[in-house]
Amino acid sequence: MHAGDSLHFYEPEFFIPKAQVDECGRRIIAARKKPPRPSCAPKVPAHIVNECEKSYEAADEKKVKTSANRFDDTGVMALICHHDIPIFLANVDTPGEQQKYAIALLEHLFTFLPPNATVAALYDIGCVVDRSLELYNILPVDIHQRLIFAISAMHTYGHQWACQIVYNPRLRKGLGLTDGEGVERLWSRLRKLIPITRLSAQSRRIWLIDRQAKVISLDLRDDLGHWIAQRLRHGVESREVSSLEELARVGIPKEELQDEWKQQCVAQTSIRAHAPAHLKKELDVVLSLQADLDTVNKAIETTRTVLENGEASAESHEVVASLERSHTRLVDKVEALYSSLNIMDSFPDFGNIGLEFVRLLLMARDLKINIRKRAVGSFFEWDRLDQAVGGQHNPLGTKIHQQTRKAIAKRTPALKTAIRKFNRYCESLKELKQPEWTITVPLPLPTDLDALRDDASLLADVWIDPSQAQAPRWLEDVGVCKGIRALLLGDHCLEERRRLGREADNICRWYGSELAAAKLALATSSNADIAFLLQQRICELLLLPAKWKNPLVSPQRFDAQTTLASETVNSALGDPQAYAWPFVIETPLPYIIHQDDTDPYGRLEEEEPSYLEAEQHLVEDVFLDDASGDEGPPEDARSEASVMTITMTWETPIHVSIDDAPHFLQATAPVLSQSLQSNVHLDASDMNRLQNRSAWMNDSCINTCMQLLQLVFLGPGGEWVALLSTYMLPLVRADAGDATLWRNAASTRFWEKDVWTIPIHYEDHWMLATIDIPRSRVAYFDSFAREHPWEGHIQDVMQLTARLLNIAADKGHRIVHAQRAWAVYPTTQHVSTTHTTAAYGYWPSSRQFCVGMT
Repeated sequence: MHAGDSLHFYEPEFFIPKAQVDECGRRIIAARKKPPRPSCAPKVPAHIVNECEKSYEAADEKKVKTSANRFDDTGVMALICHHDIPIFLANVDTPGEQQKYAIALLEHLFTFLPPNATVAALYDIGCVVDRSLELYNILPVDIHQRLIFAISAMHTYGHQWACQIVYNPRLRKGLGLTDGEGVERLWSRLRKLIPITRLSAQSRRIWLIDRQAKVISLDLRDDLGHWIAQRLRHGVESREVSSLEELARVGIPKEELQDEWKQQCVAQTSIRAHAPAHLKKELDVVLSLQADLDTVNKAIETTRTVLENGEASAESHEVVASLERSHTRLVDKVEALYSSLNIMDSFPDFGNIGLEFVRLLLMARDLKINIRKRAVGSFFEWDRLDQAVGGQHNPLGTKIHQQTRKAIAKRTPALKTAIRKFNRYCESLKELKQPEWTITVPLPLPTDLDALRDDASLLADVWIDPSQAQAPRWLEDVGVCKGIRALLLGDHCLEERRRLGREADNICRWYGSELAAAKLALATSSNADIAFLLQQRICELLLLPAKWKNPLVSPQRFDAQTTLASETVNSALGDPQAYAWPFVIETPLPYIIHQDDTDPYGRLEEEEPSYLEAEQHLVEDVFLDDASGDEGPPEDARSEASVMTITMTWETPIHVSIDDAPHFLQATAPVLSQSLQSNVHLDASDMNRLQNRSAWMNDSCINTCMQLLQLVFLGPGGEWVALLSTYMLPLVRADAGDATLWRNAASTRFWEKDVWTIPIHYEDHWMLATIDIPRSRVAYFDSFAREHPWEGHIQDVMQLTARLLNIAADKGHRIVHAQRAWAVYPTTQHVSTTHTTAAYGYWPSSRQFCVGMT
């Protein structure tokens, strides 16, 4: 642990250990010190990959993106699945985005996969990482042979065209319609944490991100059926129609298009198709010498004309003749220099092509690559401005919108100037070309950016390899080019359809096996302590068929899996038995069902942050900021709480009694209720904490068990009780604003509830305050029966109550309560004792809740 960090308190579920990442880094350094594999055949010419490496900051392992003086960590790298669900995370603590993070994540993934499983990894610089793995012995052979790389779809346009042919997911066979941009969508879901985690300690930052990744993974898993249906309807089917229509318009057989595509791949990934960078420089030197010789030649001709018209001596004519002979020798030497460049070896067909034409051709090629990079960047900026069109994403703020428009306006003239210069090259090449030169002249580009976006020739490099006969059809025939793109799209749609079919079968089988496992666990007596959680898990699973039904999986298949799961359990253990709750309830509580005429599934009128729809771990209560991006939190105004008159008495009301007799409640199947803000999820560490007699309860245990006990003891009609989290009082003590309190309490719909419960932590001990709003009463429970702590706590409790009443009124929610002094009283004046049970950890929460509700 270093300065500024907190004590270790959490084992991450998604983050892989730092030691594992560092060990992978040391292994990479050691491998690079050895000679590369001699038999390595490059998939893409080396200088092409070098150009791709220069184009992306992620490829520069020494690039400093974040100030190390201000931040101990510089980023997070994520490994996600095809459905954008996070699998593993790696904490980045080096200045650059080193390859060790990606390789360590992949290595960790393979430890969980069968020995015959294959993996396709889509990465911004997949070509660079793939070359490293090909050249050096970094990964074990059995892993390397089962791993292929591609580049995420939106990042491919920053790569060279030869690189795209090999690594573009839209061109590479076997990747379907995968775009590889799921990490960007994951960052969009995590962006709410940026203002909080920027100044957090490292351990708390990892904890927050890890828990939010868990919430995201559960939400996306439950949405898999909808994801498959949307992918099928809006991805596969619509694009299949477009592909078939384009193929029909082209009218070229698929076999011919496939053959042309193979020829294009071979030709454009060959070394001959790409001039080395040094060749262009040397040609520039030769051309400069040629230009100087042309100037000298003009000067000599001018001198000879003057001498011939005048009365020059014979000596003068001899000097001019000597200059002409010297000029001829220089021209021969320049031609020899041009021949020494070995253009005939690299490009045999360039031998009969003029130097000026070759130079312009190479310059046009380099300029088009530059234009493509600029154009793609401009397209991304326009897409960012239009991201809110149709309600797809959140609109940009005014400041960012103006900055983006200024940046576009600033760069557009330079882009158009480069396009016009390229078009002049095209015209010059067309004029210089001789009929016997079998080389294709590049086509000019449109100067209108909207037309440029739809111009397919923008993505193709200038072809510099002369043909033996006529130019290939894939290069000059527009119909063949369109047909190849339509053919590839159709093939990828077929791959995606097959993949979706397999995934639909998988979720159906997973549902059956998971349901059988949950029912079998519930029928096992050793799991009595978690019987309620298992019952809740079964209820969650039984709701999945309604969410997961899609055109590829019928409801009857899920019904068959449900029946099969029951038959499996019955054949293994027989009929499941009922279990009693293994803890003692010391205060009798009538089972009250509160009838409410309001819609239990109603939503807030105000728009809530998306994270409140997810799992209600304690992590949601520290979302103190909903600012987007890096702009920091908005101002959080604070309203003044009204003055409340409080009457405190140290007497227990006569209607509260203590019963030492144990009461066992029969565990019945739970009913999903709106009173639960979300499904209850407990980690293994929290379950062990609850079962340990001497373990201290943390916030997660208190918040989760309060929700669970509300449903157990109050039943489906328990919506009249609002369970405020353990973080509400700390927020008040920290003088948090109204917006912060509203965000953390709105999910409970407290303005509709008659009773509010507030857990309180004091000196390693948990207490409970129960607020009866209609009758203006506050009951507090302390198993130690201490009077002095409440004099301070009750002030905070009443301040929170007053502020929540004011906030609700500002939001248009009227809360009726008695207009009299608030009465505060204890529920017990004697130290409580408990029976010894295996599940002692349950007792504090259950007792607090039961006494508080009395």
